[in-house]
Amino acid sequence: MSGKTRETSINRHFHGNIRRWMDFDQCRVVNLCNLHDYRCLTTIPTLESVETVCIIDSESPFSVCLASSKHPQAKKRSDVPSVNFITVGARGLVRIWSSDSVMRNSENLRYHHHQFFLYYPEECEGSMNLFLRKRFAGYNEEIADMKFLGDDEQFLAAATNVEQVQVYDLKSKSWSYVLSGHTDTILCLDTCVSNSGRTLIVTGSKDNNVRLWDCENKAYVGVGIGHMGAVGAVAFSKKERNFFVSGSSDSTLKDRTACIWSLPDLVSVVTLKGHKRGMWSVEFSPVDHCVLTASGDQTIKIWAISDGSCLRTFQGHRSSVLRASFLTRGTQLVSCDMTVSPDSDGFMKLWTVRNEECIATYDQHEDKIWALAIGKKTEMLATGGGDAVINLWHDSTASDKEEAFCKDEEVVLRGQELKNALIDADYTRAIQIAFELRRPHGLLDIFTELHRKRDAGDQIIKAVNALSKEELPLLLEYIREWNTKTKFSHTANLFFPAF
Repeated sequence: MSGKTRETSINRHFHGNIRRWMDFDQCRVVNLCNLHDYRCLTTIPTLESVETVCIIDSESPFSVCLASSKHPQAKKRSDVPSVNFITVGARGLVRIWSSDSVMRNSENLRYHHHQFFLYYPEECEGSMNLFLRKRFAGYNEEIADMKFLGDDEQFLAAATNVEQVQVYDLKSKSWSYVLSGHTDTILCLDTCVSNSGRTLIVTGSKDNNVRLWDCENKAYVGVGIGHMGAVGAVAFSKKERNFFVSGSSDSTLKDRTACIWSLPDLVSVVTLKGHKRGMWSVEFSPVDHCVLTASGDQTIKIWAISDGSCLRTFQGHRSSVLRASFLTRGTQLVSCDMTVSPDSDGFMKLWTVRNEECIATYDQHEDKIWALAIGKKTEMLATGGGDAVINLWHDSTASDKEEAFCKDEEVVLRGQELKNALIDADYTRAIQIAFELRRPHGLLDIFTELHRKRDAGDQIIKAVNALSKEELPLLLEYIREWNTKTKFSHTANLFFPAF
């Protein structure tokens, strides 16, 4: 291999009087070379493209541990110096090698994009093993889907645009474990605790399959096949917990439909037809009489499980609805879309199921909202999307009502203070309170009463001087409005001397 015809990565290593460097590229080999005469000492096949290589210092504790862990019967090459090194391959594997062994001394450690793994070497039964102590997860590209996990909702399962499910511990804010098995990107997932107490996860992927996972064993226990396209929506039954539903955008008989499946045999029971485009989200009602679906046709529908008929349709989104979920025991629902515009991105809407009315719209993301998770106990709500941001939401209905009550009570008290100031002929105080309450008609009544006083000019000048810089422009707007009406123009003219 000539350095003139390709790019190489060189990692220099100094050991005694021998100076060596390692050479690798996309040819699935690593070369160990002598820098004195540029001779290749040995070539190690890696069986995959190598992204980077790192030589382990021979005097480091890590190298000492590796030396003690080598198999005593492993054949050595006397013509090749002993060098331990690490390779990172294109398949996501971190391998440890020894250059002087016929067989490689390797530990296969899988890594994932945008994550950092911290391993510690530990000696076990006379051999060295690497144990994962910590995993740091940073930017995960687009967050496709996420759900709270377990009875106590201590964990969060997330699909982050890769083939694995990432499970995080919410208490320690760190990674817990990974579920691997799909052969393509996972698009959706749902979680439940079965009647037997097992924590389960169901996932849908671009590999056209659905998989059922047991969190205790950290492995999948079943594969559902039948969809001819990417599975973009899955949901467990909320009551019986013995079946789940999956939705796809394939071009078969399931096109723009959702299927209800029975567990554990994964047999299709009911098909829901009616959306004009593919479905992005499905969910059972808390009482299990109906199913909620979100679609690319910008609508949300509620379906009867018994016969698959459409019960309600919610319209109001301006783009594809990516996620929808029930709130407050099925009386409300929340939905997220993929709106991308210069003014706003990723709307979230709150709906009342009874009258199909949108009661609130929120705009807190800078890109599409792909993921929506709702806690079953606290109904804490989490959203995540293409901006790689997770927003946590809390139900503020009770606090908003309390705040509104306090404001109303404050208005009543301030109104009484205004009346007392007028009784005491304290017009400066009365005008100040009327400004704070934003009562232009009350101000007009005060100034009209002042117009009848002999010292009206002095009183008005005193009141204007007491106003803040923010209140003066507001007063001018009031005066302009009064001056346009003949009935109140004489009152408005009182202010010209003051200004």
